[in-house]
Amino acid sequence: MDAAVMPKDMNEASTSYEPAAGRSASITTSMIGAAVSSPTPRRSTSPAAAGWTMTDPVGIGYIRTLVEGAREYVRHTAVRRSDQLTTHHHGEADHLAWLDRPFAEALRALEERGRG
Repeated sequence: MDAAVMPKDMNEASTSYEPAAGRSASITTSMIGAAVSSPTPRRSTSPAAAGWTMTDPVGIGYIRTLVEGAREYVRHTAVRRSDQLTTHHHGEADHLAWLDRPFAEALRALEERGRG
């Protein structure tokens, strides 16, 4: 609420207000009528009209870096047992290929999103 004009009681449904020191509390009907009845052209507030899109190249680059970093961790740092010593529940012989698939899918999706 404007600090210049405060209602006497916030729970009271009244139109009487006490103005702040040095301010006038008078509002004329012409002021109200002008505010309500004058149709002024509005600028579009639509993000699409302003040239905004869901694709942010900087954001896509950042996410791509995260995905590539996680992929490199899985490929080179994460501890894994040899595929010959382990039976995997997914039934594939190459467990690393199975682990790599979601990263490849994410990178393809980011590339498609980046193209527009």
